[in-house]
Amino acid sequence: MAFTKYDLLAALIEAQGKESTDEVGWHYLLMGVVHRLGEGYGSEEALADELFNFLAEATVPAQSEEPALSGKQ
Repeated sequence: MAFTKYDLLAALIEAQGKESTDEVGWHYLLMGVVHRLGEGYGSEEALADELFNFLAEATVPAQSEEPALSGKQ
């Protein structure tokens, strides 16, 4: 069985995750990035878009669907 550089990165991240606590969740974020890097994308732009979307969804709090208050109560 052949291993890719992404398999190696994932294994290293997994080993580091077992060695230390990760209260913030960087381990899962890095694993998500590595898995996306290992998937085939048609272009660098498509990969960049996928990584941007993944990181944004994983790190930016969800916005409320409710309209902002106008100051009137």
